[in-house]
Amino acid sequence: MPAFYPTLFLVLSIVSLSLFVVKIAGAYAITLAAFFTLIFIIKTFNKIKISSISVFLSFICFLMFKAAINVLWIDVMHFFRSFLLTSVFIYCYISSFTIKSTFIFKVDYRSFLIYSTVLIVGFELLQILEQFLLGSTDLWFLLDGLSISTADNIDRFEAVNFLGFSRPISFYHEPSYLGTVLLVLFAVNDIQVKSKLVYFTLLFSILLTLSSTAVLFLFMYVLTNFINQHQRSSVLIILFAILALIVMQVDLVSILRIDEIFVIGTSGWYRVMFPMEATIKVLEGSPFGIPLAQAEFIYDNSLFLIISYFGVLTPFLALGWIVFIKHKLKTMIFTIKYFVVFFCTLFLSGAIFTFESTVLCILLNFAFINGVDNETAINYNNNV
Repeated sequence: MPAFYPTLFLVLSIVSLSLFVVKIAGAYAITLAAFFTLIFIIKTFNKIKISSISVFLSFICFLMFKAAINVLWIDVMHFFRSFLLTSVFIYCYISSFTIKSTFIFKVDYRSFLIYSTVLIVGFELLQILEQFLLGSTDLWFLLDGLSISTADNIDRFEAVNFLGFSRPISFYHEPSYLGTVLLVLFAVNDIQVKSKLVYFTLLFSILLTLSSTAVLFLFMYVLTNFINQHQRSSVLIILFAILALIVMQVDLVSILRIDEIFVIGTSGWYRVMFPMEATIKVLEGSPFGIPLAQAEFIYDNSLFLIISYFGVLTPFLALGWIVFIKHKLKTMIFTIKYFVVFFCTLFLSGAIFTFESTVLCILLNFAFINGVDNETAINYNNNV
């Protein structure tokens, strides 16, 4: 069973994204994702293309140059730690899009999804059953000895619009993180396995997290699929649905907590408005961005973190990135669905340049690239 051990390793890496294996110097938590990333780098090192290396080195040189010209005022230790993580992410991101996964890890996606879904969703449902049947919330803190979570009471997970309901976290440190991981699995199933049971299980589980970010991007993903499958009638159906919501006076803005974005002090404000306003101030003083890890505050949004690092170059880099993704994924529907899931990971937190986010992106990239190959093979066979 050549695919068994890589599949199991990937399952454990995804399940334990918020659970550390060891702590270095009592502060830096190392998860299984770090070991997965290390093995990935070793296996791809002699397979990556020269063009990919050139792109990677261009990013590295730019980041090092900014640090060099600001060396007198930067925190060198923080910079090099962030530089290591950022370099690893960029390398793995490029490699996972340019090297076929079958040359690195022979993953059985069906087995991976079944095991991951059973473990993650199973623990999520146990937490919900515990609070409704037993009236306790002990399972939220069962893995505290290994978790990176800083929560010390259940109030942190209480739903804003459903008071008394504690949002499940499964093996992770917060409901939004659980929702994002489930959305990545949802996309992997949609592209690779296409199991209806897994589809509805993950759909229901994401909704249970009540994560505004995950639910909003899930809606966008499902809507993209729907429009693609019902191109002629989709516009009329969507307009009818909007009209029905208006008639029934369903306040989706409040339910999804989108209105929180403009309320100072709320999680929505910290995730969108605060980093956006802060990034504008950063760019006023440093048009080409600041050196890594030199922000005066902690970003809770990776999109604005990236803008703060690359400054006015960001739109040009984004355009090149979009063209690259469209070229690799070939079809517009695959490209849109990919961006929906990837942007969800960006809006989740400011921790895109970590081993954990790197593993999620490797999984996402492999699933979509293999999905394109599968679609190409099916279309070829149909035309023969």
